[in-house]
Amino acid sequence: MGLKRLCFGEMASQKRQELPKKTGKAGGVLYVVATPIGNLEDLTPRARRVLGQVDGVLCEDTRMTAKLLNAAGVEREDGGSFEGRLGRFDQHASEGRLDGVVERLASGENLALVSDAGTPAISDPGAELVARVREAGFTVVPIPGASALTAFLAGAGFVEGTPVFRGFYPRKASERAAEIAALERLPFGAVAVWFESPERIREAVESLAERLPEARATAAKELTKLHERFYSDYLKNLVSHIHRADADGEIRGEWVIGVAFPARPESTEEDGGVWEKALICLINSGISASRAAREVSQVFGISRNAVYARAVALANTRD
Repeated sequence: MGLKRLCFGEMASQKRQELPKKTGKAGGVLYVVATPIGNLEDLTPRARRVLGQVDGVLCEDTRMTAKLLNAAGVEREDGGSFEGRLGRFDQHASEGRLDGVVERLASGENLALVSDAGTPAISDPGAELVARVREAGFTVVPIPGASALTAFLAGAGFVEGTPVFRGFYPRKASERAAEIAALERLPFGAVAVWFESPERIREAVESLAERLPEARATAAKELTKLHERFYSDYLKNLVSHIHRADADGEIRGEWVIGVAFPARPESTEEDGGVWEKALICLINSGISASRAAREVSQVFGISRNAVYARAVALANTRD
């Protein structure tokens, strides 16, 4: 059987698709539905169908979701209105609100969970609801689609390293230092990915460049939208790209940052222990973390990025 026939033949023969069958205990199903992050064409046919069939839609902002459903032309299967079917569920949701959703599922209602844009439960409060629903024994069905994380990785072009999503980039300097140090200790090559707001993107990139100037990085804004942009360079150079974007009025929109972290060199009695001791001596003698990392990297032939995070951690401890 040809691939095209295998994938589409049976689907075409179905008169109508129903909501997936329940796999948990008796009751309703929670559908975690991805919505467009910018381009309305990214709302999948499956998402459109499910949103039109469920008894209620849980969303971060009911007004935003109402606009999305209207703009995307989503219609209720029963011909009714979405008015009264949209319920607020955001980061401020109380325990009572969580329990209320479980009670609705217990009564047999099918519900959809959406975020303002993208896939729910990825760096937003939806994960807590999903966990509570599963603990209660009800079925959770993901309806995949648009995600800033996967869209970014698809367009960034990192050829090596395992993607490691870290949510939003830390605001405090101490948390940022700890974040970088932890990533530098990973025993495998990684691409760390963070979300960031337009108000803090300059500060975030400058902070990363200060710690990892030679690291390869990509920053992207307004993914899937008209003014989508990708900026790729060494972090020390990426700062000027972001400054230029700000000067040109192109800083607006949500951002995603990815930074390549090489695998941490193994520490052995013969090599790792030696360079780390040398680094400690340099830091204790008052040499800056940047200079100490550069000298140890040159002498021992180790990636500067791999040494720098350890140097920063040692310098912070000394301070």
